Amino acid sequence: MTKPTILIGVGGIGMEILEIFLKLAKRMDISPESLSLHYIDTNRDDIIRFESIIKYEYNKHFKKRYGIDIDYSSYLCPSIPDVSAFSEHLKEEIEGFEHFWTGTARSIAIDQASANRSNGVLLFLKHLQEQDPDIVSQVIERVIKFSQITNIFMVGSLFGGTGSGIILPLAALIKIKKEEMGDPNLGMRLFGIFPLFEACSKGAREFTGDQRILEAKARNYGTLREIN
Repeated sequence: MTKPTILIGVGGIGMEILEIFLKLAKRMDISPESLSLHYIDTNRDDIIRFESIIKYEYNKHFKKRYGIDIDYSSYLCPSIPDVSAFSEHLKEEIEGFEHFWTGTARSIAIDQASANRSNGVLLFLKHLQEQDPDIVSQVIERVIKFSQITNIFMVGSLFGGTGSGIILPLAALIKIKKEEMGDPNLGMRLFGIFPLFEACSKGAREFTGDQRILEAKARNYGTLREIN
């Protein structure tokens, strides 16, 4: 049995990385018994497309080979009004939440995310209302189910809006939830896989130039430091 592993893909690049992982799992004959995949995006069409790939290509293989489907869930994160539209009380709460990270990582979640900052804020607001986002609850449930140290990989890009707006808040909420449960047996290790432009699709590689590449590296390093 492989070590329990949860992969969380965020945004379009996150979906590409999840698909690469599935291709490797199929090629290397890895059992899906201890795997769990989750995909969160703001694009409904991408979510529907990836669900079809899972259902008609990979689950067909895993079902025939191991008798089980791969554990998979997807989440559509709708946009909400700009942060400036919130009440002063909520803005204070949001700012307090955003102090979970500092420096370069903070600039990612607030500046680089641009209009998609609201997507990460939405996850946090649900947590404040004691209605943890489905994706957070599902991840914690999987960790409990595995009942041993679980590796959680967050995959996506930090040079677009969706990943920049969601990855850091989602990582922080997973950490918060673990601390709230206070179970010493609830073991998890959180990792990040964030590619640079040249590793992504043609559309993503349109962002060129030395300065852009340096900025992308800084964002990746800053985020990795925060979530680990």
